[in-house]
Amino acid sequence: MPERTAARVHPILRSIVSVLAGILGGFIILAGVEFANAALFPLPASVDLEDTAAVKQALAHAPLASLILVIVGWCLSALLGAWVAARIAHASKVLHGMIVGIFLLGAAITDLLEFPHPLWFWICGLLIFLPASYIGSGLALRKTEQQ
Repeated sequence: MPERTAARVHPILRSIVSVLAGILGGFIILAGVEFANAALFPLPASVDLEDTAAVKQALAHAPLASLILVIVGWCLSALLGAWVAARIAHASKVLHGMIVGIFLLGAAITDLLEFPHPLWFWICGLLIFLPASYIGSGLALRKTEQQ
């Protein structure tokens, strides 16, 4: 019986898939944290979700714990997204993880510009993604070296 060999995926295709999978993983974590945040700290019933100004006003008065949960979610999304990308990538694993972190940072900047946030939140939000992505990539490297 002939030996089966694993199909080799073209390196560029594998790079694209690794980054897309990392972004998807990051967004899954973000969605989970946002869902938990909405369950733990719901907007007041009087807020009309169709009224952007009312939603922005309500979010401007969000509890501190709610904001901290968002920062933790952003950190976890960058960490996991980078880990996924680095695990899938064939080479330049940290670079793939950092690309995911930059993409997620861009999404966070969009959120920061869309809704009002305190200054400390801006600072933490802007500073969390790249270190978390680097750590996530490093964890993937460590896992790869052990195998």
